[in-house]
Amino acid sequence: MTAARIALSFLFAAALIAGCDDKKNETPKVDAPKADNGKPAIPNVDDIKKAADSAKVTADKAAADAKSASDTAAKATADAAATAKANATDWMAKLEDAIKAKKLDDAKTYLDKLDAIKASLPADLQSKLASLKTAYDGAKTGAAIPATPGNK
Repeated sequence: MTAARIALSFLFAAALIAGCDDKKNETPKVDAPKADNGKPAIPNVDDIKKAADSAKVTADKAAADAKSASDTAAKATADAAATAKANATDWMAKLEDAIKAKKLDDAKTYLDKLDAIKASLPADLQSKLASLKTAYDGAKTGAAIPATPGNK
C-alpha cells in the first residue's frame, strides 16, 4: 500500500511539473514608421501644426453643432410651453362652461386633462385651476357655483 502511495505521489508531482512551463507571453511589437535612413520617423513641425489645426476645426464644428442642438431644444421647449398654456386656457374655458351648464361628465374630462398638465402650468393658471376644481366639487354636491376668476 505504501508503494502505491509513493508511486501515486511521484505521478502527481510529475504531472504538476509537466503542466507548469516557463513560457512568457510575448507582446506584439508595433513598428513605428521608418524614415529613409531606417530610423523611426519624427514628425516635423508642419505635420504637428496640420494635426492641431485639424483637431481645432473638428472641435469648433462639434461646439457649433452642440450650440445648434441646444438652441433647437430651447425653442422646442418654449413652443411646447406656449402650446400647453394655450391648450390649458382653452380647456379651462370649456371646463367653466361645462360647470355652468351642469355637464359634469364633460367638466370631469377637462378637469382630468388639466390635472395631467398642472405641474407645467404657470402660477396664475394653477390658481385658476384650483378655483375651477372648487366650483366643480360644489356643482357635484349641488351647492351654488362659486365665482371663479374671470366669472363674476
